[in-house]
Amino acid sequence: MSMAIGCGSNRPVAHWDQKVLAVGRAHDAGKIDQAERDYLRLLKNPPSEDARRFVLTELAKISAQREDWDEALKRYKMVYAEGIDDEASATAHYRTGLILDEHFGEHERALQMRRDTITRFPRSVAAEMAVRDHAVYYKKTGDFEAMKRDFDQLASKVKGEPALGTLLFAAAQQLHKAGRTSEALPYYRRVWTEDPNGRLADDSLWEAAQIYEKRQDWPNAIAVYRKAAGLLQSAWFMGNDNSPWANDARRNLGYIYMLFLDDYPAALREFDQFLVDFPDGFLTDDVAWDRVHVLRLIHGQKAFEDAMREFAKQYPESRYVREVKRRLGEEAVQ
Repeated sequence: MSMAIGCGSNRPVAHWDQKVLAVGRAHDAGKIDQAERDYLRLLKNPPSEDARRFVLTELAKISAQREDWDEALKRYKMVYAEGIDDEASATAHYRTGLILDEHFGEHERALQMRRDTITRFPRSVAAEMAVRDHAVYYKKTGDFEAMKRDFDQLASKVKGEPALGTLLFAAAQQLHKAGRTSEALPYYRRVWTEDPNGRLADDSLWEAAQIYEKRQDWPNAIAVYRKAAGLLQSAWFMGNDNSPWANDARRNLGYIYMLFLDDYPAALREFDQFLVDFPDGFLTDDVAWDRVHVLRLIHGQKAFEDAMREFAKQYPESRYVREVKRRLGEEAVQ
């Protein structure tokens, strides 16, 4: 519950918020009887609909702490049954499913509550938790064909919503972990094609590229790594917002060309692009050292020695400078 600081007509709201915070501290301290009494008093005169629903949710949590599951279900229903599709409703709906499953043994009803949490509240944190639980459920049953049918149906109902990428990625992960990589790949691909701006698009690219690399399917590995390596974004007012996989993807492209395809000019281009895109990255000196070795493979020993000297000037603090000294002597880094 946020504190509504203000003056004049806002003072009663701020005063009510202060009372809620005080009750919350008592609740956190384990004084649940006192907290319940105080929440019930506050419920008589809430300053807003959001405030009323917050208190109802806290009262439901108290009932759950007492293991009074019937009362907890009743209170949670008072929140989610009002037709307001907010985070409070989503959480109440999700927790209702958990109680039905764990304390009443109503597994089928709980499954449907979980599905409904995902489709009714596709932008909520509760939907993410429901997807996670749903994936774990199918992992335990081992029925991946049923999982694919269920997740495909759910995905069809949340197109354009954050839950779409979460669902597809969860299905891909379960199939991947089960060794069913050929079935996982289409789900990974759907994440970055159907939810390209979602938070899991770059993760799906990385996971798919790893599968292709392990298979030594170089054309597909290169194509997907290149897409991941291009997820760069920066602005003067926010700085760097690159994908966390972009640098690794670019480096892996260089390795594929250098170590497996013997295409050293292509490897050099990838390493050079890495140094342009990530001049101050954690792996920058590692890639610059890789570049030194590629120059040896392309141009021979003289180019190798010149490249080592240039490396020592540009990265004097790098651990690879020890190797330069070993090969060329101390005077090479003066």
